[in-house]
Amino acid sequence: MDLNALFQNSQNLPSVPEVVHELIASFNKEDVSVDEIIGHVRADQVLCAKLLRAANSAQFGLPRAVSSIEDAVMLLGFNNLRTIVIGCGLAGSARPVPGLDLAGFWRYSAQCAGASRWIAGQARDNAAVAFTVGMMHAIGQLVMHAAMPETMEQFAKAKPCSDPGRAEAERERFGYDYHRVSAELSSRWHFPEAFVAAVRDAEVPPAANRMACVLHLGMWAARASGAQMSVAERTRRLPRFALTPLKLAEDVILEEMPAVSELAEGLAG
Repeated sequence: MDLNALFQNSQNLPSVPEVVHELIASFNKEDVSVDEIIGHVRADQVLCAKLLRAANSAQFGLPRAVSSIEDAVMLLGFNNLRTIVIGCGLAGSARPVPGLDLAGFWRYSAQCAGASRWIAGQARDNAAVAFTVGMMHAIGQLVMHAAMPETMEQFAKAKPCSDPGRAEAERERFGYDYHRVSAELSSRWHFPEAFVAAVRDAEVPPAANRMACVLHLGMWAARASGAQMSVAERTRRLPRFALTPLKLAEDVILEEMPAVSELAEGLAG
């Protein structure tokens, strides 16, 4: 199936709450109605519960428990609220499909997002953008599994969702990979071009694309955690070429970054 055919059936596409689309659109707006966003989140009880759970997770280290959406805005700020809602909304967007470990997929995506968010903060890049591209970067796999369930079920047995060789294997098999599919979906959802470029270029990020470098490092951190790499193996496999454009020292990633499970706490579902 070619790339365009993947998008011809709307049932193949993840269906996210309307408030998530509004928050995605808000990256391109200067005047955002926070009260209106709060109203939409409050109306979605499942999303609201996920938001409060994530807001109370250890990664934000708030001085007191968050008990309402208003509390979350006051203590976290709008940018953090936006990333949490987008993350939780995306994580609840997909229907189960044969051959895809959906829980494992979102765990990996959330860990990549959390790691990317932290790395962007160290590099003084936009942490909210980094988190969102981390959550979005592999969503093309969901589209491919939904459109080609039998083919992808067999494919995923050899190359699970977080396998570092998956994108190359997809290109050899289909002529495109999940990064391109994710980028196309991001474009159709009207993400800013910088988002689209970061998702598209993350596999081999050019030095000029800082956000793609951040995302590449986030992917590495999530994969290293999933594979339970030793310190020696993490050091050997660290993609140093992605550190250089960000002017980050190796020790920042290898020694100072918290566990990705902590950075992703409360965000995988």
